[in-house]
Amino acid sequence: MLPSNAKKSPERLGFTALEVLSLIILICMMVGALFIWYSNQKLKSKAAEAQINLKLIFDAEMAYYESSQPQRNSDSFKNFSNTKQFLPLSPQPATPGPKQQVGNFSSGDWSLLQISIPAPVYFSYSVETAGFGEEATFTAIAKGDLDGDQRFSRWEMLGSIDVDGKPLGANIVYSLDPLE
Repeated sequence: MLPSNAKKSPERLGFTALEVLSLIILICMMVGALFIWYSNQKLKSKAAEAQINLKLIFDAEMAYYESSQPQRNSDSFKNFSNTKQFLPLSPQPATPGPKQQVGNFSSGDWSLLQISIPAPVYFSYSVETAGFGEEATFTAIAKGDLDGDQRFSRWEMLGSIDVDGKPLGANIVYSLDPLE
């Protein structure tokens, strides 16, 4: 029971300063979390390009290997040595950056793969090769600087041929700092 000399408080209208401040902090935290989530999704969508294009390059390298003709051994016209190999390719476009760039995948040695990589791209693509015949291997590389900080993400797909002539490595992609 209230003492007789206590005044009745009027109906409370509005928020206190502490409630307003709490609400502002909560909204800022939610907007910050949403921004981080959106930025991460954007980087993931850019990184998906590398995986798709590495698979295109992998398939094209396998087709190129199969179409390579064995060369005649100089010792005998009857003997053939297996000199099939994969095609080494220099980076295209040459330097990756945070913005999409146009790479020319239809000229030079790239044209021998007969692939169509949609342009523009976020990554620079190249292929390193080693060996001949059944010992031939390649590494298709995608290198990107998705956020422009001069630190690069790197994606690789390794390929080779098994003893039965079947491709190995088609479903394995390695990555280093994939969202860098």
